[in-house]
Amino acid sequence: MKKNLKFISFFISCVISIGLGFFAFDVHSMEVFYQKTVYWFLTVSLFLWIISLINAFFSDVENKNNLNNKILEFLKYHWGALLLSLILMIIGTLSCEPYFRVLADESNLLSDAQSLYESKECFLNIASVEYFSGRKEIIQPKIEKRPAFFQYLLCLIHSLTGYRPQNVFVLNFLSGFLSLFLVYYIVQLLLNSFWGVIALLGLFAYPLFIVYTNSAGFEVFNMMCSLVFFLIVYKFIEKPNALNAEVLLLWLPLLGQSRYESILAIFVAIPLILYLLPKKEYDNLSYKFVLIPFLFIASIWLRLITFNAYYFEVDKMENGFGFNWFLINIEKAIDFYFSGNKVYGIVSIISYFAVFGLFIFVRSLFVKKESYLLNECCCTGKSKTQIFLSQKIFWISVFVFYLLHALIRFFYSWIDLTSPIISRLGIVFIPLFVIMATYFLVFINQKFKFSKYYILVISFFMIFYYLPNAVGMNNFAYRNYELLLEVKTGLDFLKTNFPNKRDYIVIRERPNIYTPFGYNAVGFDTYKDFGEKIKDYYKDKICSYYLVFQIIDIDTNLPRDWQEMPSDLEPINVVFEKNLLPKHVLRISKCIPKVKQIKEEK
Repeated sequence: MKKNLKFISFFISCVISIGLGFFAFDVHSMEVFYQKTVYWFLTVSLFLWIISLINAFFSDVENKNNLNNKILEFLKYHWGALLLSLILMIIGTLSCEPYFRVLADESNLLSDAQSLYESKECFLNIASVEYFSGRKEIIQPKIEKRPAFFQYLLCLIHSLTGYRPQNVFVLNFLSGFLSLFLVYYIVQLLLNSFWGVIALLGLFAYPLFIVYTNSAGFEVFNMMCSLVFFLIVYKFIEKPNALNAEVLLLWLPLLGQSRYESILAIFVAIPLILYLLPKKEYDNLSYKFVLIPFLFIASIWLRLITFNAYYFEVDKMENGFGFNWFLINIEKAIDFYFSGNKVYGIVSIISYFAVFGLFIFVRSLFVKKESYLLNECCCTGKSKTQIFLSQKIFWISVFVFYLLHALIRFFYSWIDLTSPIISRLGIVFIPLFVIMATYFLVFINQKFKFSKYYILVISFFMIFYYLPNAVGMNNFAYRNYELLLEVKTGLDFLKTNFPNKRDYIVIRERPNIYTPFGYNAVGFDTYKDFGEKIKDYYKDKICSYYLVFQIIDIDTNLPRDWQEMPSDLEPINVVFEKNLLPKHVLRISKCIPKVKQIKEEK
């Protein structure tokens, strides 16, 4: 009866969750509820997952002495990989200075994290004015389309240190460090520790990885979350019990909040549990299992709120997705991974090795049904047949995960991986390339019987060869993308010449890029809608002047249509002008409301 009650409760929670997620509220209400509750959804999800992880870990430990021995044994066996991952991340940080590289995406993530930190509400701060520390007026809040797990963890770091935009680099440093170690750890489970190190070095060799561990985006974080998912899947396949099933299930709402497509991991995890979990273990599922459907409600709301042409940045939804885009994007992806173009940040030799490795791997695992290259030490107590079946199930899960990611991404119109701004979307697939390339190296090493340490030396030399390409990627992006140039130039100028952020209000296109850095900022469109309110800040001595940012065409000496100087502002002087791209100049004008209008209003 107790068992039936548990599953009846789970069924009821599914029905309620579907009702609350899809049908109970209109879009506006969903926006309000998402904004106010996503922090708490993530808090509960993370808490329950950590509790389940601890329970699963301690289930293998009989007493405190065994726990200490287990930890010491882990550190004794893996300390070298942990230290190597840390050293490489420090080298990567020194060789590629951390900075904000994909705007406004990265500043939007910062803005979300700031609102979570300051108010426990999740919204993008489009325009705001801060009177003094602790008193801020949000003029134009908006729901950000990106899932919130990354921003939530960044908010937790802010809670420890106070709000600092640079905290995002700490989070990405940790994400990069864990990604390196997890690639090593997964490969050493499947092969051995030496080949785990080779995979770790292969991942670090990618300039694309270096650049985005030193940026403010969430792509490396998403890759790290995917690797955690693979490890949890592996542990569940190795020991399919209720505790490991709960760890896997409770990771899904967090993984689904790491990036849009990652929610598709449900279609890997659920069939896996239904196939492997013994019937007797269903009795051992705790009541955390009943709460799992509720944890997806925030993700459902966000997808429904943002499922429109505006958020997908297309004129019509039907034009944003299609098989024609899939073919185009796959062609671009092949160029991206295999052409060897330095500005892509890809190690093309790994891509070619990965193709050979994938062919040999699939042939050995699914056609010839041989597991002679797989590590049997990690599956003690199992027969070779059982080991082989476990490995086969694991790799089917991994391949399905990546296949679903590829399908959903490449059917979308905005996935040209050869673009320096979009290339970051190719990061999540890099571990598969690295692992398959490592498998190929294992194969040829066993085939030709040469010293495997040659491969270790070559791997280090490959890092030295490719590491400078990270700088080349940055230079190419800054040469060709005006927004990056404008923001970096503008922020550097303000920091040096206008350090007192409370003296002025910035008026520029996309003010949300500046608000996370503590600037009072509004957009040209915001000024049209809230002009009187913004002028009141000047009259009430909340600000002393405005700084208007415009891109000027050299030939006409006119700004872009949507960046025209507001008619009721009077320029005092131009404080900055600099050429960004050919025929485009960034102009910053110091302005105040026109005197005549101020007198009339009085």
